[in-house]
Amino acid sequence: MTHADDKTLAALAAAGTVTAADALAILRHRRAWAGLVSALARHPGQVEAAIALLPRLSSYEVEQVVRSWDPDGYTRTEADAPAPPVPPELFDAVLEAGLTPLAAYLLHPEPEEGWEAVSDFSKDWSLDPAGHSGWAMLARCPERWSALATHPTLGAAVQHLLLDQAETQALEDSRLRATDPDGAELPADPAPALSEKLLRACLPALCLPELAGLPNPQVTARRTLHHIANRVRSNPRLADLAADQLHSAADALVTRGQLLTWSDRQEDDHEFDGRVLRLAEDPALLSATPDHLAGACAQLARLDQPAVVFPKPSRTPIRVLDNTDPRPPGPAPNATTSTAASRL
Repeated sequence: MTHADDKTLAALAAAGTVTAADALAILRHRRAWAGLVSALARHPGQVEAAIALLPRLSSYEVEQVVRSWDPDGYTRTEADAPAPPVPPELFDAVLEAGLTPLAAYLLHPEPEEGWEAVSDFSKDWSLDPAGHSGWAMLARCPERWSALATHPTLGAAVQHLLLDQAETQALEDSRLRATDPDGAELPADPAPALSEKLLRACLPALCLPELAGLPNPQVTARRTLHHIANRVRSNPRLADLAADQLHSAADALVTRGQLLTWSDRQEDDHEFDGRVLRLAEDPALLSATPDHLAGACAQLARLDQPAVVFPKPSRTPIRVLDNTDPRPPGPAPNATTSTAASRL
């Protein structure tokens, strides 16, 4: 056991040769890894011992206990015995471990754990400090979303992840199936990932109330507003289900962050232009206050005109021109005014 590699030890544990009784001896010489935990848990009498090893894993490794449950899945033939199902108690333990970091952060958000750590070049911030392991586990059990959304300690984390990820993941999955020649034909109008009842259950988290007290109001308010707007774009039904809530939150964020107060643009500051464009698009989607929309229009008008124009999205590959092309630069072909400018 001292000289065997991780893969060999995991295979021996899956076969029952290495048992939970040997785990302490193994861990004297190396750190725990997901494959060992999965292999030990294949035997009913060792599930509790395997769960006890989860805190020894790094946060990004915990979800791998379930993801790598069947390492031979791609090479197994019909003659081979199928892998046993993941024990429910192990699945629940991994699910809880994946959701707990976000639940803890929402109770006591710290700037160094979230907003302050985000680069100025980042457009958004992901509410999943454990590196998306919470959503990876949640996506495996959609039948439990309704119950988990009202969980006394994990409910807020579940609501945030569902609003941010559920519809986006469903869209990506449908696109993958559409490109699979062996996949089933997709319905013309697929059902949304979140029912209206479940969407209503997530409304307490919609406007990220836990982040309202973070410092640096101008930065946090801008990013919060953009995060909420992205949720509405992913879940368009929210515009009707929570119109008053969205309007109030947008107005409060614009006011608290003084988002429509113009600051001088630095030369070649393209990120500044991008912030102004997003600040025009987001209130146009969320706010019902005319002064906010007028302020966004005023900011747009002060930008250099090319900053308010971008090429229309197209499936046609972009032709790259040589830098030595003698023709003078001009506006992009098929250029249209931005969504924000046209709506405002």
